[in-house]
Amino acid sequence: MARKIFGLEELRYKNFSILKEYKKVKYLRLKIDKNLNLKLTVPFTCLDDDVKLFLDKHYKWLCEKYELLSKAKEQDTSRVFFLGKAYKLCFDENISKSKVHKGMILSKNQQEYELFLRKSAEKIFGFYIKKWQDKFPRQIKKVKIKKMKTRWGSCNHSKAYINLNLNLLSKSLKAIEYVILHELNHLKFPHHQREFYENLQKLMPDFRQRELEFKLR
Repeated sequence: MARKIFGLEELRYKNFSILKEYKKVKYLRLKIDKNLNLKLTVPFTCLDDDVKLFLDKHYKWLCEKYELLSKAKEQDTSRVFFLGKAYKLCFDENISKSKVHKGMILSKNQQEYELFLRKSAEKIFGFYIKKWQDKFPRQIKKVKIKKMKTRWGSCNHSKAYINLNLNLLSKSLKAIEYVILHELNHLKFPHHQREFYENLQKLMPDFRQRELEFKLR
């Protein structure tokens, strides 16, 4: 049975879930993206029988394409970035402690890998906070490390709280240092006006070059 999803309709076909959308087009079109999302564009004049015939005709292609993209996605998720470099992430239950070794990050399981990231973040972020804290009269009262979808860092000026994205560990040390100094700078300037950037330039003359890393990948 199909169900509506924000103007689209979910169609169950064999072992696949396909989003179906009616449009002013001449032909049926079936697409699959790298995240394995399936979308079927259907002309307004098409009947349900026409849709089924179309899917039956392309079933073999769909299975082969889905399997190919599934393997590619699996390989991609095994590659992670750590301190600006790409590594292959390998899980092995016999590994007692997570470590970086010859282009790989070896860890017992996903839980241990997450613990390795958090400990690394605490150590690296703490180092740069200590390095730059004395440049500002106000002291940080709380630092929170967490995964954030839209920001690399944030600062609550009034409370002197700083949030840092755990995913910063994918960037180089120079880029990490830049984000931390950027947030510390908000202890003095609760805005992004000229004074904010003038002080940042004074403390870190190459901050624009470091900032570029976030725009390249």
